Amino acid sequence: MAGLDAASLRRPVGDGTWNVGQTLAHLAFWDRLMAARWEAAAGAGLSQPVPIPGAVADLLNDSLAPAWRILSEGDPKALFTEVVAATSAVDSIIDGLPDQTFAITGLNERVVDRSLHRTEHADQIDAALR
Repeated sequence: MAGLDAASLRRPVGDGTWNVGQTLAHLAFWDRLMAARWEAAAGAGLSQPVPIPGAVADLLNDSLAPAWRILSEGDPKALFTEVVAATSAVDSIIDGLPDQTFAITGLNERVVDRSLHRTEHADQIDAALR
């Protein structure tokens, strides 16, 4: 990420609806939200975060896309710093979860393995930058 400049962040991803910077901001948002969901679950004595229906996730992505575009047009270093901080925050929480958390039946795999979401978008970003 450190080698990306402002022009790279504006490159279209996938169908061109989003750009590289928006995709990075999207990842930071979802990692921050997942960290907050894990913290809320722990505070409420729950073994896992309350699920977010797919339709709600789609609404969040659609409604936040313009803000993510603004972030993508700002300071690349600030965006990279946020992506790394968000990743570290949720990974730290997940790393500290009891082992039995990972065996909960019906737990969405992406709730405990953030690499699934990150890899999907990293592949899209790599393709956009080629």
